[in-house]
Amino acid sequence: MKKRYTVKGMSCAACVAHVEHSAERICGKGNISVSLLTNSLTVTTDDGADEEKLYLSLKKELKKAGYTLEREEKRGEQADSEYKKGIKKLIASAVITVILMTVAMGHMIGIPTPRLFTEHPYLFALLQLALTVPVIVINFKFFKNGISAIFRGAPNMDSLIAIGSGASTVYGAVAIGIMIYAEITQNTALLDAYRHNLYFEGAAMILTLVSLGKTLEGKAKSNAASAVKALSEMMPESASVLRDGKFCEIPISEIEIGDTVELRAGDTVAVDGVVIEGFGSMDESALSGESIPVEKTAGDSVSAACTFTSGYIKIIAERVGEQTALLRIIRLLEDAAASKAPIARIADKVSSVFVPAVIAISVLTAVIWMITTQDVNMAFQCAVSVLVISCPCALGLATPTAVMVGTGRGARLGILIRSAEALENLHSIKYFLTDKTGTVTEGNPVVTDVVAYCDKKRLFTVAYLAESMSSHPLAAAICRAAAERGADEIGGEMLASDLKILVGKGIKATITENGNSNICLIGTPELFSDEGVLLRNRLFPSFVRLRKRAEPRLSVRLVRMRLVLSVFSIKSAPTAVWLSQSLKKCV
Repeated sequence: MKKRYTVKGMSCAACVAHVEHSAERICGKGNISVSLLTNSLTVTTDDGADEEKLYLSLKKELKKAGYTLEREEKRGEQADSEYKKGIKKLIASAVITVILMTVAMGHMIGIPTPRLFTEHPYLFALLQLALTVPVIVINFKFFKNGISAIFRGAPNMDSLIAIGSGASTVYGAVAIGIMIYAEITQNTALLDAYRHNLYFEGAAMILTLVSLGKTLEGKAKSNAASAVKALSEMMPESASVLRDGKFCEIPISEIEIGDTVELRAGDTVAVDGVVIEGFGSMDESALSGESIPVEKTAGDSVSAACTFTSGYIKIIAERVGEQTALLRIIRLLEDAAASKAPIARIADKVSSVFVPAVIAISVLTAVIWMITTQDVNMAFQCAVSVLVISCPCALGLATPTAVMVGTGRGARLGILIRSAEALENLHSIKYFLTDKTGTVTEGNPVVTDVVAYCDKKRLFTVAYLAESMSSHPLAAAICRAAAERGADEIGGEMLASDLKILVGKGIKATITENGNSNICLIGTPELFSDEGVLLRNRLFPSFVRLRKRAEPRLSVRLVRMRLVLSVFSIKSAPTAVWLSQSLKKCV
């Protein structure tokens, strides 16, 4: 059994390591999965575990580490909200930073410095400080999280940002004090020494650039979450269920296992179940990828989120709510986003010692420059540079971002990825074997060949009249082909009636012309055989040839093939049989 919670306060890969370490004290090693991009903690427990006790224990342990554990939130709305807030803060921070950069470094590109600032440099410095403070306030969360993490003995990337930006700001503030003292004492040399070494623009730029990175990260979260949200929205809000002897619309949350649900043309299935009455066609592309509707009759299974395209059926609900195939697929995608690729585990190991190592290297850099150059400004600048260039932690952020974007993008394209490990292994595939129907084709049937032993125009007219009474995709293809040849214009007195749909075989209709009625059969050879009609010897070979051309074929040379069954699955039983037979021939 898996339980998922929302963790607030994580900002980098180091945070992930700290959360995992804390959670493992409660749940044991190997039962924890933490995702930075989804801000989630997934716990694998026994079915009989006390969920409430587990939640309270984890919440208490994570609180000691400086993080907040909450019940799982609606992730799509949360990610979208965070992204919008990040955009507003980024714009405000960027505008102020641009103004600050223009004030502080405008003289380098020919922008003249006002005379007041030239005569009184400390006023020039105070203006820069006044512009820096709002940027710090806007991005104060980096200081709050980073400094508190240092006091807890678990520094993270926010700690590096806080130290780098904070040090630059404090240095600038001290420099202002020295400049005021130099102004009072008329010490021109001291005043000139600090005039252009304030680093306020560096402090603001650090915060703005990191905020930009966080906003891009939020965009990745929002995009990936929207793919999952799109899947969730495929479920209908209500369904027609039998209650007290009559069918009535009720919310899908009230449907129970064993309920009888009716489906009419255009309805979306709300539960997984079995057909008990009726006949029709079902578009199962949402789950199987097969875009051609499948005929359903008594005894056939149906799945939630599929669209009933034609006919009328009644089904018995076997799985509802979280048990349906669609909801399990959504959980699969969320688990994939939260899972870790093998390379991400390397990032976790590095991140646990990364921040302390960077801080130590920064201090060592300052000491070495002080000893070798005796230049405080240069030593300070080099030390801060070490902190700043380490802040993004590309290895820790890029890997989970790639996994989440990859799974989200795949979901939009109809490809469901089971785990980050499967996604990482996918790059090593040289050959990929797939069923051709619906997966690598448009799934929009068209008439490609016509073999006629009578007048083609009359043949299409009869076919058009009969198939126009059916909503089957193949019927639509025949009608389109007939309409292109003008069949709808030459019907004349010819009429079609008494349509009978024969499951898996075709249709039977009555064509009336000038008072004379004849039977029209359109379908497979089995249909004609059942009706006692023998196909002409010259017609049957053409049928065999065309059917053989339409069958799946092995189109790649099987020199080396790897199948990642955890990524792609076979939904069609005939496809599985064909695949098995093909592989036996090859092996």
